[in-house]
Amino acid sequence: MRGSSAFSDHAVSALADTGIEVTSVEPGGAGAAQTPADGKPDVLIVSDPRRTDAGTTALEGLCSSGDFAVVVVTDELERDATLAMLRAGVRGIVLREELEQALAPTVRAARAGQVAIPRAARRQIFRPVLSHRENTVLAMVAMGRSNAQIAASLHVEESTVKSHLGSL
Repeated sequence: MRGSSAFSDHAVSALADTGIEVTSVEPGGAGAAQTPADGKPDVLIVSDPRRTDAGTTALEGLCSSGDFAVVVVTDELERDATLAMLRAGVRGIVLREELEQALAPTVRAARAGQVAIPRAARRQIFRPVLSHRENTVLAMVAMGRSNAQIAASLHVEESTVKSHLGSL
């Protein structure tokens, strides 16, 4: 784990009684959760990396080693910083306020090769592809309604329905 001793204590507490073995906790140093028989860590937990190009480069270096998955614990989610962490190869992001309930499942997901991010981050990063109106038009087309019927139901011109269909 990387971070302050208070962070390390909180993380160890969050992983207590989960079956995840914490093998090393060193403030400012490297360590890991869940070390397999070969002695190499599966997951490195990092506390709030610097949100700079240097911080992103450091994360890329950690993630590219391929020796372990990286999970980041952060105070806040910001779209660009979250995207930068994911592009760097981070396998999990946990909000510090959700550490107790989210760290263990995130570590397990990262160990299994999955990516785990908070629901709030998913909404920020993966915005809906279709607008509400486009979804409505699509649903009506799926029900077999004609453009004219859809336009009448939505109180719009048929050309507007056609425009929505063109976007779809």
